[in-house]
Amino acid sequence: MKQVYDNGGQIFYDIVPAGAANATATGTAAAEVDIASSYAVPTAAKEMLAISPSLTSTADAAADVKMAWVEFRGANYKFQPQQVPAPVGSVTLSVGATRFTPREWWQTRTPVTSGDTYQVSVNTLVANAHNMKASVAVMYATVPSGLRPIYSQMQSASTAFKTAGSNSTGTVSLVGAHELFELATLTSPEAAAVGNENIILSHSVSCTALSPVQTINYPDEIPAQITATSGDTQMMQIARHLALGGRFTNTNPVLTYSSILDVATTNNLNVAHCVSYI
Repeated sequence: MKQVYDNGGQIFYDIVPAGAANATATGTAAAEVDIASSYAVPTAAKEMLAISPSLTSTADAAADVKMAWVEFRGANYKFQPQQVPAPVGSVTLSVGATRFTPREWWQTRTPVTSGDTYQVSVNTLVANAHNMKASVAVMYATVPSGLRPIYSQMQSASTAFKTAGSNSTGTVSLVGAHELFELATLTSPEAAAVGNENIILSHSVSCTALSPVQTINYPDEIPAQITATSGDTQMMQIARHLALGGRFTNTNPVLTYSSILDVATTNNLNVAHCVSYI
């Protein structure tokens, strides 16, 4: 952001959609719903610096899992689609328990033109008992930062598992990638915990086209599980880890993931991975 200031520019914000946020689809995994089919880039905007999605439930349900991501794309969007995880807040998961997930900002650094229109959608990863309302905050600059764009690519589906040890959790295929920027993983339980089970979880990602280090292991945090009768709450966790400096030897690499549990759980965990790259 300092580059914008140094270049004599101003940083400002907009919200998608304007006014009341739209509700996403309910009841079907991997459902996509537009929250803006023709969002117009505001006057004076020259670069989209970052985006920050937020979702909230329209009603509460015990142990209702909510995982989703947001996408920017469209005919006027001259870059690859931006796909970033969307935190979900204000959801009652068990008796008397409410969760709140802080807002997350994802760098994009993509040049834009005032008046261009984009399509903005929410993609749910698991079935929901109730609708969610979604909005996206957008950070703009009035002058270009001069930095290279950052793209984020989500897995289109989550993986459920409960076995101790290493569990295969899919792949992410990148297009036009040169450098790795950040690794992120969404994690959420599938149902209420049994016997207050505690979880230690980590993730491993490998890519033969990544240099100089081909395998990266990073931690996840599961501070408390959902229980059926207490106020313990399991948040939808977003584990984020900078991974600067890794370079790809080809521009369409595939990253392969596994998730490691220290002990087996009675009910599944759901995970979905996101890769940010330059």
